[in-house]
Amino acid sequence: ETEAIEPALLNDSQRLWYIIRAHAMELLGLNLLFIALSLPLITLPAALCGMTSILMKWVRDETVFFWSDFWREFKADFFSRFLAWLLLTLIPISLSLYAEWFFVRGGGIVLAVILGAVSLVIQSYLFPILVMVALPTKTAVRNAVFMSFVEWRYSLRILLFSGLAYAVCFIFTLYTIPAVLLGLVVLCQLTVCVWVNDPISRRLILPREPLE
Repeated sequence: ETEAIEPALLNDSQRLWYIIRAHAMELLGLNLLFIALSLPLITLPAALCGMTSILMKWVRDETVFFWSDFWREFKADFFSRFLAWLLLTLIPISLSLYAEWFFVRGGGIVLAVILGAVSLVIQSYLFPILVMVALPTKTAVRNAVFMSFVEWRYSLRILLFSGLAYAVCFIFTLYTIPAVLLGLVVLCQLTVCVWVNDPISRRLILPREPLE
């Protein structure tokens, strides 16, 4: 007789594989839904919030109502979340171009890598915070920045995993398109959600004292 699995008792790796096995087809559908709704870039942050809300509920072993949960987060604070994502994306690009044009040639590339890495880590915390904790977007950004540095072990893990995955996709775009369509995006975000669940729970949900 097979012993029943209690998701709450699983470690991060076990929880990740448990979710993949239990929700394989839903993950594929969620991946395609995210890609379709992200094609107009203005809806990318909203689609990421919708996807992250589903993933975080699976990570936390909560009941998921797929469509209603997705669309609720998709529509929530649409423009403020888009603005936060836009600033976190454009600031590294703008500063890198400025450094390349007006300072050391080639320095812009180095700065782009550094600032892009920081932005990636901050956003890895930001979107789970937005869907897990009822905070204004500005406050969520502050907490994401704070946790990016304080929880440096998790941040380093996220940077090595997500940074490498997205770098490979960027360099070998044509070859990685099938992987992206078949679930690479949702699997990367699921992995991040599994990792950030613990620090967000410890710092923002249990004490309920986020940075204002």
